[in-house]
Amino acid sequence: QFRFALIGRLQNDWAIVDSSRALSDELGIDEFQSGTEFRRARIGFEAELYRDFGFKFEVDVASGDVAFKDVYFAVRNVPLVQNLRIGHFKEPFSLEQLTSSVNITFMERSLADVFAPERNTGIGIHPTYFDERLTWAVGAFRETDDTGFGFGDEQNYDIATRITGLPW
Repeated sequence: QFRFALIGRLQNDWAIVDSSRALSDELGIDEFQSGTEFRRARIGFEAELYRDFGFKFEVDVASGDVAFKDVYFAVRNVPLVQNLRIGHFKEPFSLEQLTSSVNITFMERSLADVFAPERNTGIGIHPTYFDERLTWAVGAFRETDDTGFGFGDEQNYDIATRITGLPW
């Protein structure tokens, strides 16, 4: 009837570099530096009520500031639309963006990912058909910052959609 789970993730990046003097002297390239940083330091929770209602609250503190990642309320088994989500979550657009950082090949996404919208505040639906072999999603979003703030004339509204299919 009820499920509650604490979630979290730590991803730490280290670089130890010993650059050649030829790069610095002959090519004018500044010396590279060694260092470390947390790329992701997330904590949150997920909850499910009666299999029809869900919540997720996840924040990232790797930058030193709190940044909302997924903060939403979900309703399942809604007539006609099946799944409804309201809150701050990823827009349904790019496979690379929608794939969790836990499951991507490298620590960072590709350069092409800068053209894909990330998380914004909005409402979206995502039904599935044929045992999840055909999916589509559509959502309306207000562009927001990392804390879900989106007031003023500078922020735009977005409509995003995505259709996927897997042959039999």
